[in-house]
Amino acid sequence: MFSKNGKANDPRSSAVTIIGPSASIRGSIAFSGYLRVQGSVVGDVTCNSETSGTTVIHGAGSVAGAIKTPNIVVGGRVEGPLEAAESIEIHDGATVVGDARYKLLAIQEGGVIEGNLLPTAPAERTRPQQERRIAAPEVPAIKDLDGPHAHVRRASDHFWTPGRLGIAAVLIVALGAYAWQRQAKTPAEPPPASFVPQAETPKFVPEPAVPAKVEEPPPPPAPKVEVVPPPQPRPEPKPAATPAPPPELPKADPNKVVSVHGLDLDKPTDVFFVATREPVVLYKKPRADPGDGTRIELGSGAKRRFYILESEVVRVAQGRNLEMFYQGRKLSTSTIQSGAWISFVPLVETKPTAPPPQ
Repeated sequence: MFSKNGKANDPRSSAVTIIGPSASIRGSIAFSGYLRVQGSVVGDVTCNSETSGTTVIHGAGSVAGAIKTPNIVVGGRVEGPLEAAESIEIHDGATVVGDARYKLLAIQEGGVIEGNLLPTAPAERTRPQQERRIAAPEVPAIKDLDGPHAHVRRASDHFWTPGRLGIAAVLIVALGAYAWQRQAKTPAEPPPASFVPQAETPKFVPEPAVPAKVEEPPPPPAPKVEVVPPPQPRPEPKPAATPAPPPELPKADPNKVVSVHGLDLDKPTDVFFVATREPVVLYKKPRADPGDGTRIELGSGAKRRFYILESEVVRVAQGRNLEMFYQGRKLSTSTIQSGAWISFVPLVETKPTAPPPQ
């Protein structure tokens, strides 16, 4: 698929390839962007992009061969293996005969897969670690001199010069004279006093020790007896409160249909998105069907995409706290809560007509 300027379109562009209900193709198919199969294909189906691209097999469509695209939505029958880099969706009434390799898988009630389910996991990234070695600096060798104390001897030989020897002799003489003068000034010691004998003091005779009284230890205290109260009966658990059912919206008028027009050409025209914050009940049917059609129940916090044809309508039967989107447009709260049937009108790119020749 190419754009007007001759360059290849991005896989995420609005390129749409449709194989109609009356078409039958035998051979392999390679596409970019979005492929819608409503007829019959006998051959393999591949997408030129490995990151984006969607193949949708409608309820009346069938493929006999392998399908390898990033996203696969099956509403009809596929006889062959499925390989999706992103997601695979199996709708109600769809049948797949073959193995399925996927990253995300969603199977609605009523969908059938006859084969092996092979989930793919992202490859682990390993970061090589380089070994770092730091060389220690080499210690220079210490040169041995003439002996272990040779440097001490050489220093002393240079220190005692003749001048320094003379100064040392003068200091020794001065210290000797100072010590002699200090000794001459010391006073004479007094004569020893005469010794007078003193009377002998009586010797101390210790009294006999009186044995100390040994007190008997007090008796040990009596052990305390703790009184254990009888076990109390456990209170019966209260039953958990059941959540209130979502409020029912007004009953739909079969003759009232609200049309919602798409806004973005890059968005698919046969898919609408629902995000809930409480349990919700939807109904989807062909517009000409007088009944309520297929009942769809969604729990709180659900985020789902649904396939819908231009001839089908949908309405919200229960639940108010939800959001709906179609082709880039968000539906208003009044439209959702009205309970009326909603018809989605796709936005289609119109080509300007050439002026008539003059």
